[in-house]
Amino acid sequence: MHLSTRALSFVLPIMIAGLCAGLAPTAIACGGDYDVALEEAETLWERWEEGVKSGDLEKSYRLAAVSGSRILIAYPKGTSKSKLQKSSDKTVKAFDKLFPLKTREQGAPERRTAVIFALAGEKSFKSIVGHVGKEVPRLAGWAGAAYRGVGFLLEEPLVAGWLTAVPDSEVWNAENEEVNRLARLLLIERYGRLPQWLGQGLAWHIELSVCKDIYCFPSRSGFVSKKEHKAWKGRLSTLMKARGETPLDMELLNGWKRDSWDEERSALAWGAAAMLSKHYKKELPRVLSAYRELRFSEGRETAADGSWTLLPDYEISAAKELEILNRELDVDFLAQLSRFATKPNTYSRPR
Repeated sequence: MHLSTRALSFVLPIMIAGLCAGLAPTAIACGGDYDVALEEAETLWERWEEGVKSGDLEKSYRLAAVSGSRILIAYPKGTSKSKLQKSSDKTVKAFDKLFPLKTREQGAPERRTAVIFALAGEKSFKSIVGHVGKEVPRLAGWAGAAYRGVGFLLEEPLVAGWLTAVPDSEVWNAENEEVNRLARLLLIERYGRLPQWLGQGLAWHIELSVCKDIYCFPSRSGFVSKKEHKAWKGRLSTLMKARGETPLDMELLNGWKRDSWDEERSALAWGAAAMLSKHYKKELPRVLSAYRELRFSEGRETAADGSWTLLPDYEISAAKELEILNRELDVDFLAQLSRFATKPNTYSRPR
């Protein structure tokens, strides 16, 4: 056994329209590629740089557009750009294998370039989140404490950051942090705010496929055993045996609150994402599209003049999540998840 950091992966997904006004335009017009989206992302970087360049940073930062301009990386001088780019390219490739770019759904949001910060240390971390807190007063409380973690993730603007090194931590892996956070950003860029279990579960699936193990544990603190990095199938089977005859219900997945750690729900989330990614790959994009459309239709507030804004904290109900899963997969999702979780190595979908 060895001890994790205070929060191995401090992830705070936020959808706040007001943040766009301070850091980036509220809408990005984009044609068939990411060129215009990249321009908007570069503008975000410039505003970040203006807000923190007078701060007490460990190192100066450089900028690189990678992965077909889908990713903009800000990295400290002395850090290997090629390693960051390689991890970014592998993550995008793994994502596109599940959700091919050429099949981007009609009605999908306009393209956005994700911005990621490889943070040299606490000073840099504190500077960027402090700048966000000044731009958006309602985030001041979050900004005052976020830097004590090891990374962050925002939905609007599409930004994430992580520390490239964590002193005195035996379980830290910066590449895993980059891959997991980038996977989350790619999902948000394509499908918007997803249920916690599905967004994090798919990020773990991509992290495992790229890095061959899992090191990014959102909001978790305490001990992390070495075997936990790869033994997800075993954990899932053990969990199901402990449940005995108690059937799975959608509240188990839906009930995983953001910015919290739940041992049972995390294993089920990984299992559900693994099953969907391997055995229901064709149907998976339709599930995510349906969730996006539901949030767009029901998760918004309309003003008297007809204008509307998305509700930042809207969550799809367990009943509607399950309804969409059963419909799009054309199976009893919970029954199939129970079968997969019990024997993940021998599962096959019903004919």
